[in-house]
Amino acid sequence: MDTKLCLHEEVMLLALGEETGKVAWGTWCDQALGGAVIAELRLAGRIRLEGIGKEARIEVVSTDPLGDELLDEWLAALSHEPESGTLVEWASKVSLTSDLRDRVARSLVRRGVLRVEESKVLFVFARTLYPELDPEPEREVRARLRDAIFTDTADVEPRTVALLSIAKAAEILPRVFDASELKARHDRIEALANGEVMGDADSDLAAQMVAVITAAAIVPAVIT
Repeated sequence: MDTKLCLHEEVMLLALGEETGKVAWGTWCDQALGGAVIAELRLAGRIRLEGIGKEARIEVVSTDPLGDELLDEWLAALSHEPESGTLVEWASKVSLTSDLRDRVARSLVRRGVLRVEESKVLFVFARTLYPELDPEPEREVRARLRDAIFTDTADVEPRTVALLSIAKAAEILPRVFDASELKARHDRIEALANGEVMGDADSDLAAQMVAVITAAAIVPAVIT
């Protein structure tokens, strides 16, 4: 079983309740998933950003598929419409993908991480839940975040920085750790989210990841 997760799958695991299989109330889950897809394409070296911040343009540097349906779908869309929008506009488009949450959750079902549970609300309205089947992948994700936040190591990989920053921007982080613990590490979290702690990553990657996360954070204002 392949449980090496993509960034958007890691975000989904953090957003879902382990037992309920529901996305936590008050989170910007779709926006987080949109930012995660763009961030994953950047981390995988399929795109780079031209420009600074939310007005940056995305340039496709490789169309080699990654083997993930969602990533390859949006990589193809970007390669066919290279001049059609800014970073924040593309992050917004991805966040509006039809059945986005279900598609990401179903990929985790196929990996054996989640299971599908059909239920009804008020005995009438059907809904699909995704309780956790294998807790180990989420434990690993949480452990990476804990090490990044609650130690002072300077060797934090870009993937973990991106995950933390997206979770912070989308109000997912408070459901992962206690609010008082997070408050005590406020300065550390801000340093991570601003790209100031990224291990051996070059400055270009750090700056571009900050731009992606900023785009994910402001998508709600664009689509509401």
